[in-house]
Amino acid sequence: MKKFSFLFILFLMVTATNCVFADATATFKTANDYYKSQDYGKAGQLYLELADNYGIKNAGLFYNLGNTFYKQGNIGKSILYYEKALLLAPRDKDIKDNLLIAQSKVIDKVEPTNSFGTMLLRTTLAYFSMNEVSWVFWLAAISFLVGALVFINNRNNHRVQLTYYYAIIPLFILSSLWFSFKYVSYSDILRGIVLTEKVDVRSGPGESFQTLFVVHEGFKFSIVKETNSGWTRITLDNGFNGWIPDNVCGKINPL
Repeated sequence: MKKFSFLFILFLMVTATNCVFADATATFKTANDYYKSQDYGKAGQLYLELADNYGIKNAGLFYNLGNTFYKQGNIGKSILYYEKALLLAPRDKDIKDNLLIAQSKVIDKVEPTNSFGTMLLRTTLAYFSMNEVSWVFWLAAISFLVGALVFINNRNNHRVQLTYYYAIIPLFILSSLWFSFKYVSYSDILRGIVLTEKVDVRSGPGESFQTLFVVHEGFKFSIVKETNSGWTRITLDNGFNGWIPDNVCGKINPL
């Protein structure tokens, strides 16, 4: 809690105006006080106010939300916010440990059917946050542009040519591919969590369609298609797919 409190305040100092900083910091401290006194309901309300009303997207805030929901026995929402926190701080041990504890309470266990290469790509992409990958890409892009200027003005310099062709250009290409894969996995491959005790997954977007299988609170899935009729098509890691109502699930990404 102390580590994330410091990171949250540091985040506000960098991103918020003076007025917003003062209000949000006061709200965060009050929420922490409620949490310490084990009034998890009030703590959660204030953390949600920061996330929803102030639009704050911060790993520490999402982590604290996950903790408050877990303490209240709300496994679905605790996993949802731990997953959100992990997107922003993918290597944080506290978030990972608490997420694993919450996931151990989930009834459904599904073995993924993805190939080794797909699993390796997922693991590699998940190791770094979107912000980290973006920074690497922009640094590589700047290096590419600066290198191009140096190369143009030093075409006869063999060392400059070698550095540009065999270091800067490959670095830029690799970082561009890495950024593209990460952006697609973050923005286009949507993931969600079941928030109700259980939900029937149906063969079509409506209560009249056949129930194919049932998933329970805290279960994680991929979102295939969203409609205006209040139904979402989902797919599981084992390839099973179907439709569930919008109001029984929470989106992990994009934040």
